[in-house]
Formats: sequence, C-alpha cells, structure tokens
Amino acid sequence: MFNTLVISLSIDHISEMATRKSLILGGLELHCFTTPDTNTPESKKSVIIFAHGRLQKVEKYFDLCQELATANTIVITFSQRNHGERALRDESNLSWKEGNDDHAIDMWTIQYGTARDISYILDILPIILGKLDQQSTNIHKVGVIGFSLGGHTTLLAMANERRLDFGVSIVGCADYLSLMKHRYRQVFNKDPAEDGTSFKSLLPNSLLQVLQLYDPVHRMKDMCDRPLLMLNGGKDQLVPFDCSKAFVDELTRMNPLFKVHVDPEAGHKLTDWMKERMQDFLQTIL
Repeated sequence: MFNTLVISLSIDHISEMATRKSLILGGLELHCFTTPDTNTPESKKSVIIFAHGRLQKVEKYFDLCQELATANTIVITFSQRNHGERALRDESNLSWKEGNDDHAIDMWTIQYGTARDISYILDILPIILGKLDQQSTNIHKVGVIGFSLGGHTTLLAMANERRLDFGVSIVGCADYLSLMKHRYRQVFNKDPAEDGTSFKSLLPNSLLQVLQLYDPVHRMKDMCDRPLLMLNGGKDQLVPFDCSKAFVDELTRMNPLFKVHVDPEAGHKLTDWMKERMQDFLQTIL
C-alpha cells in the first residue's frame, strides 16, 4: 500500500493580531502562527519551530507561540512523539521513578525522533508556506526553540541538522549520559560507577553507541558556527545545568555565537527573566 500525503486545514483566530492555522501533512499536525501583515510578497520571513516538554500538550504553548509570531516571523509547533494525538504508549513517557525501566531509551528516542520531525518540516517548508497562503517563500532564517524535553530536542536538532540557522534551548541538556547518571543517583541513591551492572542494564551499550553518533556533546564541531542560546535554572533538580558543563565549556571556546544564561533562583521552568533573554537573543539575529 502506498503512503498518501493527506492535507487538511482548520483556522482559529487567537486574537486580533495573530492567527493559528492547523495543517495535517503526512500524518503530522502542524500548528502555524502568523500575523495579518506576514503575508507580504517582498518581505523576508523567518520561521521558528517550537518543541514542548515531556508529559505536556502542544496547546500549552500556543500563547508563547503567538507572542513569538511577528510580521516577519512564522511560528510552527506540533506534538512531540508519543504525546497528544501521537501518543501510542503512556508508559514510555514515564521515568525510572515512575516504574519505567526503559526510561533512558524511551526519552532519548522520543526527543531524537522529534528532532528528525523538524528535519521533515524543513523538507516540506515550501508546501507549508503555500498552504498558509504566503505570497513569498523567501525564507531569511529558520530556527528551533524548545522547553525541557523540547530543549533536548532543540540541541539534538542543532547538532544534526545543518539547515537550522539558530536555536534556543530552555532547561534542556546537551549531554544525555551525564543527565541519566544524575537521575540514577537521584532515584536509586547509588553511584553509577560503583553500581555498574545495574546502571548498564538501564543504559545498554546499544544506546551508548547511538549517543556517540548523535548526542550534542559528541557533535560540537557541527555546532560551532551558528547562534545558540541555552537558558537554564540555577536550582533545577530535574535537568541540572551542571550536566551540560563539559558541553558548555567546550562550545563556549569553539563558538563565539553561543550564549548561556542561568537564572540563579529558577527551578525547572520558563521564567519571565528567561523570556526576556530569549527575546533579546532573537532581536539580534532576526
């Protein structure tokens, strides 16, 4: 049986200034935010792709996507794999603490799969712009922004997709193995180095081999020439900033366009202070 490209449209007016149009392309529902003055033939347009967090729904970030949409910027968001309308197995979104022994494999494959979805969106971007009735397909820049699981996705996409011009990771981590070691200590109160057999059963060699190929901490040479912003919380215990320290130190040396801001009193959340830093960053590159 041949795969069929299915396209359907629905439109909702979020406010007087912003419009959301939902497209289903190839089985993936895309929520696209534009303003009335975006549709001008002579303007250069930028595109922001937004990725939400684990155990969240895409609708939670519609307001933020509306804020990010401008006359020259189109915002596209969609459900992470195994979330929302794409959910196939609820247990795959759970952690070790919640009884999912495959947490390490499940979470990484979800975020990497979503990063590949971003590449798919780039492939069909002319179709998306056409369905949005854009008179011009003159794309200035394309970037990705993500929160939590979406922050991990953002870093993976920047590491593996050269067509992305910029990225903003919000409370994300660039070193998955370091993050999993932290969570192992939290959940089991044991040092992974001293409890090797048990730890290796949860992070098998097959996963480690894939991390060596695709995880951002191992692909910094592909991230040293584009703007990237990391926003983290100084009191974040779910995704501690220290888990990305090796990545941050090295990429800071390699890439003058790499920026890091840590909100010292913030936990695992997007704060107003972080939003201000993000807006400042976007204004300098768009």
